[in-house]
Amino acid sequence: MLMLHRGGSRRDAARLWLARHAGELFVAAARAFYNRAITDDLIQATDSPAHRVSKPRRLPSTRRALTSNELTEINQVARTTGNDTILDALLLRLHTETACRRSGALRLRLQDLDTERGLLLLRERGLSPFWADVDEGLDPVHFMQRASGRLNAHGHEGSGCLSGRRSEMRKLTDWCDGRDSIPVRVVTDSPGAGKSALIGMVVCAAHPTLNEATERLWRIDDTWTPIVNDLLAAVHARGRALREIVASLARQLRLSPADDGALETSDLLRLIRDWNRSSGRNDRPVLVIDALDETVNFTQVMDLLLPLARLTRHDGTVACRLLVGMRSWAELNPLRELAEAGRGLIDLDAVQRRSLKLDLENYVGKLLRHHGPYDDDNYAGTRGILAARIASTLTGSPADDEGQRWGEFLVARIYTHHLATAYQPISDSALVRDLGDAVPRTLPKLLERFETVTAQACPTKATLNATDPTHGRRVMQVNT
Repeated sequence: MLMLHRGGSRRDAARLWLARHAGELFVAAARAFYNRAITDDLIQATDSPAHRVSKPRRLPSTRRALTSNELTEINQVARTTGNDTILDALLLRLHTETACRRSGALRLRLQDLDTERGLLLLRERGLSPFWADVDEGLDPVHFMQRASGRLNAHGHEGSGCLSGRRSEMRKLTDWCDGRDSIPVRVVTDSPGAGKSALIGMVVCAAHPTLNEATERLWRIDDTWTPIVNDLLAAVHARGRALREIVASLARQLRLSPADDGALETSDLLRLIRDWNRSSGRNDRPVLVIDALDETVNFTQVMDLLLPLARLTRHDGTVACRLLVGMRSWAELNPLRELAEAGRGLIDLDAVQRRSLKLDLENYVGKLLRHHGPYDDDNYAGTRGILAARIASTLTGSPADDEGQRWGEFLVARIYTHHLATAYQPISDSALVRDLGDAVPRTLPKLLERFETVTAQACPTKATLNATDPTHGRRVMQVNT
């Protein structure tokens, strides 16, 4: 958009734009700091003070949508003039129906076309690939990043770092593939113990929309990789209301009418109960809900999940299978107890320390391989010592003053990223051992120790305190 007056220059226009939009830019910058904290699960979305401040009203834009007549005229000219009218018309239709940018069209490949479901795999602005018609409730970026096990991973870029949790992953794979009779699975943990990473692996591997685009993340061990399930519907529940979750599940299962926003909980329950009759198939929908504790109102969402967990068909058999990721909160106990009674509970905090230590050691080693020069064989010793020391420290006997337990994987991920990005390459064995032994046991202590953590790893405590002096109290509410 140009804001030039007659006789003005581009520089004058830029100054005018900045002067008019300074307030908006300041709020946007403040939100950017907190968005990093929310993305890295350091604070809840509701705890961001920057998001509670309304942006100043923007000046009316001179931009407008093309009218139907104007779009028709443009298409008419493209089809009747030029050197390649067929290609021009096809490109116009691509941009009209997908709203993709020029870069997205230029990066299209033949294998990006999904003729069965009528989808296009788009790549724009260096972000992860995403399907043009993917349901917003699925939130593929969330599941890709969690499955990658890395900070600020772009989904498909590089292999996944998830390590260990083999027993838990096999249970989820058997459940997802229908090899056990457990109708309800609940995965629970302390913040950062890997709940969302496990669920992210399952969703990326089994969801028909994400499977191919995320193969490098989940193809770690074929013995515990779920197969693609066209009846799997997944929702990242953070910040979503009950109505949004109901509508997303219905759309992904292709159950929704034209106005899916009008669907009630009872409507979804009825549609799922009668699904085998309407479809003529005997298999059951698989429903995945991650971050139940971070919904707008998890009490209302429980009024959907508990009936789903008990839902039966007319012949008395189970109507669907349900997987939920959540915290061990008293308010969510009814769902936890239901899963536990049916042998469907997976509590990551109950894993033996010896197994956890081995998993952490492998995980830190994989993380280091994503940071040069630690991927070089010359730094194999550094990788091994640092991974072993960090894992040993984090799985040692907890101190009496540590309070709330923090997930070892979250602390290891942030600390390893800090060492790999804030220091020059480390090769001195004594220093490597000292740094490995010095890893803080909890996230608050990690933030206390490093006042200036790399911005890519997490927002610095100093930065957060500059705009929110209550951050020291808020950090105790970190969610993953």
